[in-house]
Amino acid sequence: MSILLTGIIVTILSLIVIVFVFIKRKKITCMIGMMVAMALGMLVGLTGGLLVGILYSGNLFSQPF
Repeated sequence: MSILLTGIIVTILSLIVIVFVFIKRKKITCMIGMMVAMALGMLVGLTGGLLVGILYSGNLFSQPF
């Protein structure tokens, strides 16, 4: 249950950042926009990978058959 809550919180925070950047797009230069996009993508990817790794706690190197 707490993993689902963490996923929801990460999704909401990511959407808030995306909306904030969209609203302030007139004042954001290309370099700042690229940095925001890379940082957001990195953080969401790391958090998502961590949550998937926690959900699948089995042996990843074993053969399924």
